[in-house]
Amino acid sequence: MKKLLYRDILGTNPRKHEVSIEETFDRETARVTRKKICKYFIRQAYSSENTEDLKMWIRSKQSNENNKNCHILKQRDTETGESKIVCKVRGDFYVVHGKTAYEITYLNEIRVQIDDME
Repeated sequence: MKKLLYRDILGTNPRKHEVSIEETFDRETARVTRKKICKYFIRQAYSSENTEDLKMWIRSKQSNENNKNCHILKQRDTETGESKIVCKVRGDFYVVHGKTAYEITYLNEIRVQIDDME
């Protein structure tokens, strides 16, 4: 049996957006749960009538930052038989809409949990 849960969270902060998908299914020997979480934050916005100013602002922001980080964590509980793997990727991207450029930070996370059914 598969159970799929989809959540789209806007919350009270209009600069933050979160989407998560959780899928659970049973195998003969274990229950597997996969959860995917995507979070997006508008960190800064810059407006200008001149397109070249927008390009210069984006270039200056890109040169100041280390753009991507990835972390992987694996845990195993021998008493409960639970295994967990977590992978997180963080980065930035830029969107230009009209005469405004936005710096957007994202955090994508995948969690896989395996519970022994014995």
